[in-house]
Amino acid sequence: MVCVYDSGVGGVSTLMALRRLVPTVDVCYLGDTARVPYGPRDAATVCRYATEALDYLAALRPEAILVACGTVSTVALPHLRGRYPLPVYGVAEAGIRAAAALGARRLAVLGTEATVRSGIFARRLSECLPSAEVRSVACPLFVALAEAGLTAPDDPLPRLVAERTLAPLFDLEPEAILLACTHFPWLSPHVRRLFPTAHLIDCGAAAAAALAPTLGERGRGECRFLVTDGSEAFRRLYGRLTGDAAPPLVETVALS
Repeated sequence: MVCVYDSGVGGVSTLMALRRLVPTVDVCYLGDTARVPYGPRDAATVCRYATEALDYLAALRPEAILVACGTVSTVALPHLRGRYPLPVYGVAEAGIRAAAALGARRLAVLGTEATVRSGIFARRLSECLPSAEVRSVACPLFVALAEAGLTAPDDPLPRLVAERTLAPLFDLEPEAILLACTHFPWLSPHVRRLFPTAHLIDCGAAAAAALAPTLGERGRGECRFLVTDGSEAFRRLYGRLTGDAAPPLVETVALS
């Protein structure tokens, strides 16, 4: 079994990528829906939330944990890796490697406020591609839109939000755009509409691709979903985002 953890529903995009690569893997998904979003929180709070969630998941004795949250991957995970006797993967390094492999000269990083504030994506990309121009943009409303299920390509609200939020990138004309938050792939049609020639990099999918070859014994492809609040709301939102006609049963758990 592999555990996938996010602050809310965003990591479902990473879960789907992992299951496409390894359909038989058993997965336990945890969404900390009681405390989403993590992006506006300070670093100490994000570390506390992440520690509680990862302690809970480690007690389930999974084969590995995939932290499908850009904020936790950049702010908390560097301080927590040695705490657990199992592999803990984040989305940051995988996304950075995928972006660097393109060799783009103009790169944009879209993340939460905490992720952009950490500077990790921009710093590491500049190290890998010294001649590239890297510009980071915080997109807090993207998380809110995804958590509300307002992502449809023909919806004027996310279209307007994307236009306003990504305006600082128009003069850059990025060749590649790194989606440094797993909520953001749900809004990729709106990003693509504004930057049709840019290569979009899903850091969650990149992390799933890095994890998949390391998995050992396969399971039966079962998924268990845990949330910290609003199980029925999560179930409805999961169905709305994924188009799954039979959304899963969802359990509510308490983290301590």
